[in-house]
Amino acid sequence: MNYYGGDTALFDIRDDALAVFKGGRINGIRSFQCVGWVGRDWVGPHIEIVCRDYIATSTLVTGTWNADNNHDGLWDTFCIQLLNQSGYSPVLSHIKFTVIPEPSAICLLALGGLFVNRRG
Repeated sequence: MNYYGGDTALFDIRDDALAVFKGGRINGIRSFQCVGWVGRDWVGPHIEIVCRDYIATSTLVTGTWNADNNHDGLWDTFCIQLLNQSGYSPVLSHIKFTVIPEPSAICLLALGGLFVNRRG
């Protein structure tokens, strides 16, 4: 599932489901899945959060989406409660964070590469 926006109270993720979150308001995520080795197979993260930055604890993830869905000139923020379930891996262990840097940072990095290339 790809989730780009909207207002959702709670996501339940079960079985072999994969979820990619890129924006919106999400109050909570529960995962009824396990991460780690199952027999000889590695079962990795089932959730991906694509954002500009984040801070994560075992029960809460906050940060900034890489979107301005409100069209107010500000990056949208998020605060997602992680609701761990007994008998399953903690929700945080299911999350892969993909951080998209600010466009100006990428431009500065490219310019720096050009100057280094000229000196060499």
